[in-house]
Amino acid sequence: MKLNNMFSSALILGGGVIGYAGTEDLLKNFLNPGAQKMLLIGGTLTGVILCLLGGWFTFRSITRRFSGILTGLYDSTQQISSASSQVASSSQALAEGTSTAASAIEETSASLEELSSMTRKTFDHSASMTKSGDVTFALMKGCHKSLRETDSCMKRIGDAGEQAAKVIKTSDEIAFQINLLALNAAVEAARAGEAGAGFAVVAEEVRNLATRSAEAARDTERIIGAMSGHIQEGASLVGRTLEQFYSMGDEGKKTNSLIKEINAASGEQSQGIEQINKAIAEMDRVTQQSASGAEESASAAEELAAQAEQMNAHIGDVASLFGIGLNDMAENGPGMPAERGERLLSLAPNRHGYIQTANSIGR
Repeated sequence: MKLNNMFSSALILGGGVIGYAGTEDLLKNFLNPGAQKMLLIGGTLTGVILCLLGGWFTFRSITRRFSGILTGLYDSTQQISSASSQVASSSQALAEGTSTAASAIEETSASLEELSSMTRKTFDHSASMTKSGDVTFALMKGCHKSLRETDSCMKRIGDAGEQAAKVIKTSDEIAFQINLLALNAAVEAARAGEAGAGFAVVAEEVRNLATRSAEAARDTERIIGAMSGHIQEGASLVGRTLEQFYSMGDEGKKTNSLIKEINAASGEQSQGIEQINKAIAEMDRVTQQSASGAEESASAAEELAAQAEQMNAHIGDVASLFGIGLNDMAENGPGMPAERGERLLSLAPNRHGYIQTANSIGR
């Protein structure tokens, strides 16, 4: 393109020189001196105008190319500005979303921390309950052992009461026999008369003692019978208590086992919550980094948009040096306005008119 422009300029200049030389030859052969001067002046003006036209066409070609470059730069900066605005908007929305997510994660982390604290307390309480259950179970075993010994002792007391009742019954029978012997002795003393009077008194006293002994034996038997009944009732109560303790022992074992399971589950739950808390803390860190990166991207996009606007302004300044408007580039395409070419063409004189004028002056 540059070679073509240079070649066109050379042709125009060469044509002007040749035209001038040819005109000079014609002047010498056909025209008078006055007409020759006028025609030389016209030829010179024609050469100058042709040179101006050649320069104008060259300048127009350069301007077209430069206008195309400026138009491309303008379109590129417009696209960059639009894209950077979209990136800034998206980055800002992303930053707001990540900030909201970070706030939600922080609230969730706080709730999990509270839940973790409650779980640790539950674990500690269940551990204390496990220890208390072990102590209670040991005490229940001790009570069960004492109740079994009490039941055995009550049975021995019952057996001793039965043996005492048998002894009292034997004593009652002995007293009855003594009473019979005292009666027989009194009968024999009565038969003996005065000789048996003292023996009769002794027999009467023996009879009274036998009667009192029999009454005491019956009272003792009655008391021992009542004691035996109470002992049997106590033994029955101890037996039922033992059965209840057996049931309580089984339920205590189950309760202790459940407490241990709860303790183990609470420990696992506490560990799981700790792991979740760590994961949420990591998510919070990543989200904070994402929010920071999104804000930086939005800032960079806004800066890029500002740079694109500044570049558009510089392109407008450069285009104005060549008389090119950005609106003309966007609407009509590159190139110099046609009015300037028309004005330059209007300045070009008619060569034949110059010749005719010169001839008329020469005549």
